[in-house]
Amino acid sequence: MTGPSNYDKAPSVNVPGHACDVGWDAIAARLGGVVAVECYPGVDDLEIIRQLERRLLPALVVRASGALRPQTPSTGWSSRSWAATIPSSGS
Repeated sequence: MTGPSNYDKAPSVNVPGHACDVGWDAIAARLGGVVAVECYPGVDDLEIIRQLERRLLPALVVRASGALRPQTPSTGWSSRSWAATIPSSGS
């Protein structure tokens, strides 16, 4: 049975006294230090990484999805620890 989507396709948060930055350059100019980005399923997160990486020149980018342990046919989960890092193109 297929019903309406549970996701808000146009999420927003009203923060009194603050304006919304629009465009990659404006967003990157506001960011600094450690940045965490969480996306809805289906969002092109690699494009977001590419756009922010170009402007912020981070030393390291870590994708949480890459830190999941891969399943193996025999055990279901690998006993090895996995971490995914994307070396910065700026370093």
